[in-house]
Amino acid sequence: MSEPICLQPRLFAPIPWWVEAIKGDRVHIGGMGHWNKRDKGTHRYDIADVRGRLSLTVPVSRRHEAGEAGMRQTVLSEHGDWWHVHRVTLESAYGRTPFFEHYFPNLAMFFDRSTVDRFQGLCGYIEATTATVMKLLGQPSEVVMSDRSPAPASAEPDMVPYYQVRQAQLGFIGGLSILDLLFNLGPEALLYLRSLAGLNPDGSPCGN
Repeated sequence: MSEPICLQPRLFAPIPWWVEAIKGDRVHIGGMGHWNKRDKGTHRYDIADVRGRLSLTVPVSRRHEAGEAGMRQTVLSEHGDWWHVHRVTLESAYGRTPFFEHYFPNLAMFFDRSTVDRFQGLCGYIEATTATVMKLLGQPSEVVMSDRSPAPASAEPDMVPYYQVRQAQLGFIGGLSILDLLFNLGPEALLYLRSLAGLNPDGSPCGN
């Protein structure tokens, strides 16, 4: 089994994050023992809509538990019916992409009112969404939430442009959420990630 990778907690993480995540049989998402409220990337992800890059944020709050200041005490908020806003926005942004209708039914439960009750903790929400995306990609990596300190972010790989449904109007937009890659490329998304990671199409190291 490959050496576990410990990455920053990210909701529907950007493509460079996933390039690292697919390199091992297990990915550790670290930092659960600490909550950095300035790190908005923990509960925010970027997509491309008709106007270009758009950030979607899941509002969170803290449990009032004395002496606790970790990710595990951070819960999803009901503020602004965000689950409905995210769902409608994703449908508008990606409804005409080649693979939205194929993949979104597997993600719909994360954009439902019951989401707040089912995944009260941000930690559990990130774990569940990440594991689901792993399965949709066809990547057999186990997702483990850990109190370990995440490794410093490595240099981002060169973003080779991939097909985006509005590329002719907006140009290629890099560094978006994995959802953009999934809805636009479908089964080829994993091959794209592996190519950026320096892996063969079957996931083995190049040269093997």
